[in-house]
Amino acid sequence: MSLDQATRESALGRLRPILITALVACVGLLPAAFSHAIGSDSQRPFAQVVVGGLLSRLVLSIFLLPVLYRWASRSGDRLEV
Repeated sequence: MSLDQATRESALGRLRPILITALVACVGLLPAAFSHAIGSDSQRPFAQVVVGGLLSRLVLSIFLLPVLYRWASRSGDRLEV
């Protein structure tokens, strides 16, 4: 399989598991991230960092890593899947 085809298929294959994991965690942490009740001073920053980390990981692993891999590879490289 060519390098372009392999990177495209791997990005598409990883999209659903990463997206579902990030969405479930973000939905679960949204009440803590937007809470202004008593005791939320310690939970809110933690929840915001976790949500931001999950969303940035989604962007990095789905869009940026295949581009960086393609950029760093040589023209004769082939992936065996």
